[in-house]
Amino acid sequence: MVKVKSPENYEVLTSGRFDENSGFYMASDVKDFGVVIAKDFLTAEGEMGDVKVKVLFTEKGKNCSEPLLETALDVIDFYRGILGFYPKPILSIILGVEEPIGGYPFATNMIVIHGQERFEEKPLDFWKWIVAHEIGHQYFGEYVLEGNQPEWLLIGLGIYFDREYSRYRGLSPEIHRRLMLRYIEGVLEGLDTTIERPLE
Repeated sequence: MVKVKSPENYEVLTSGRFDENSGFYMASDVKDFGVVIAKDFLTAEGEMGDVKVKVLFTEKGKNCSEPLLETALDVIDFYRGILGFYPKPILSIILGVEEPIGGYPFATNMIVIHGQERFEEKPLDFWKWIVAHEIGHQYFGEYVLEGNQPEWLLIGLGIYFDREYSRYRGLSPEIHRRLMLRYIEGVLEGLDTTIERPLE
């Protein structure tokens, strides 16, 4: 339970869903509770069943916000269709660096998508794919594989499902292929890619 007090011209996004009765952002079973407080930003939100999605963006990045929101809702519905449910009641999407180079999981129920203000520099399929990719991290990294599970497995499952979503929606296979080539190039360069190496 987290309470955030902020001036009216600030947007608040968190790992929890806001409860009108208590005034708290509520979340259960979270590894990390994230909070973003942003001045003079905009938000768009929607719901897929009982899951609320909220996107933070700037006026300059407004063109990107709608595809991010629509895709997130669609990906959540995709997970429900394939796996039967989506495990959390909220997903917050926040901004990252200026360059459109991907994203990362910020905290439980929160993802970063980079480069929203430079939306036109990437094809629409890229934006849809990166949302599916980051939601995959949330589903498998924050819910399915908790504790001391091997990182390579949760990353691999997320990548598998972003590929399946891409196939489901007919997105360009080149986007996923380019991601996989980064791993293949590492092998060709002679990097040690042994799975389950001891930490030492």
